[in-house]
Amino acid sequence: MICVETIKTIPQNVVDDLVPFGKEEWNAAGVEGEAIIKLSERIHLISDNEMKPLMVVGLIRPTMCSAPETYAFVTNNMLAQPQYLRRLKRIFFLLLGRSPIITTKIEVENKISQRFAEFFGFSLVKLNSKFAYYEVINDAIPSNDR
Repeated sequence: MICVETIKTIPQNVVDDLVPFGKEEWNAAGVEGEAIIKLSERIHLISDNEMKPLMVVGLIRPTMCSAPETYAFVTNNMLAQPQYLRRLKRIFFLLLGRSPIITTKIEVENKISQRFAEFFGFSLVKLNSKFAYYEVINDAIPSNDR
């Protein structure tokens, strides 16, 4: 069973259990990262049946008319329990709501996160020296509602 909880901030026990690149990114963001979390439209903590955190998924809408950007932080617990990946894929899009297109950007050197995005159906749309930009059509929305 997977549990989903809407949260206002990322709990310290989740930050402590982030995979190395996620923890590095969180620590490097500092005050800017906390501001992004506060501005997030939604943040969800996804946990396993023992309430161990698996993943945090957030949604930011830079402007009212733009496609929302998503961020996801994966925990070590998630990597230890790959059986949740397929179920998380469907939940991921349901949590992101009614947005027909979702975008994200990932540091070029973070190959694991790029593979993770591709597993979730994101396609590379732009690449520069610092970031890989991805987008996906939200399949959780019925096609007649897009």
